[in-house]
Amino acid sequence: MHVRRSAGLLSRAAMTRTALVVLVLSAACLPPATAHSQPASRVSPDRIVIKDFGFSPKRLRVAPGTVVTVVNKDTDPHTVTASGSANFDTGRIVPGGSTRFTAPRTHGDYPYRCDFHPFMSGALTVG
Repeated sequence: MHVRRSAGLLSRAAMTRTALVVLVLSAACLPPATAHSQPASRVSPDRIVIKDFGFSPKRLRVAPGTVVTVVNKDTDPHTVTASGSANFDTGRIVPGGSTRFTAPRTHGDYPYRCDFHPFMSGALTVG
């Protein structure tokens, strides 16, 4: 009877080792986690969100000619209208609406505002 118990313990120990090997091998097949991983719902970097009568981000950096999406999550209509020499203007964006515009192809800083609410301002940095 003592022999049976030893054989049973060895069998459990062998099963435990096998289970650990399977776990280790399974974990080795998963993609590595990295510190810079982003969740699937990541916000596009070429996007301006209008909320609480402000632009977010306040300053957006994009490559020349990038198509920028603007989303109005506010309760009033807004615009993203270039100030100065740049020539971009979304026109009226209704609450809950969105639109897109193409960033200038020349490097530089391009301030913009909302035509309806001039206190709202931001800047597009192309470069």
